[in-house]
Amino acid sequence: MLGHQSTNASNPVALFQSDAAAYCSFVENLGSGDRKQLYSNLLRLLSALAKSACEIPLASPARDHARPKENDDEKLRQIGSNILDAVTPGCTALAEYYSSNEEARSRVWMLWDDLTDIYCDLRKGLDLYATGGNDEIEEAVWIWAFNFGSHWGHHLYRALQTILEIRYLIYSQ
Repeated sequence: MLGHQSTNASNPVALFQSDAAAYCSFVENLGSGDRKQLYSNLLRLLSALAKSACEIPLASPARDHARPKENDDEKLRQIGSNILDAVTPGCTALAEYYSSNEEARSRVWMLWDDLTDIYCDLRKGLDLYATGGNDEIEEAVWIWAFNFGSHWGHHLYRALQTILEIRYLIYSQ
């Protein structure tokens, strides 16, 4: 299922965790399907993340910052490669659309990096959250909230702009 589920509506952390898991699962299972649907799905998933991220608390964890398990470099390279393969046709077309706007063209080609960085930050929190311990869950929530404001949130909003343009300027039919 894309986005949040009604059973989590009263628990902002569970809602965000569900949205983060949905995004990560989608990215982990990217294929070479319908391009219009790819961008529609990304718009829904990232919009849900933006909304639910605003509701999670930004509080210090109960202990010194736990070190989340580092992402597997090989898996991350494969995820990044899969994302690049999936978005290259849309990015190429949008870059051509913006042929005389170097700033827009540069932003367009950051899409694969944006989506990969969002994945990396969310996956770290999900892996920590999955351990189920109270301290680990608090740490995961802190990681998500802090990095939303300082890192992956910036990538999310830049990605949303590019995805919206690809979906409605390039794949509008």
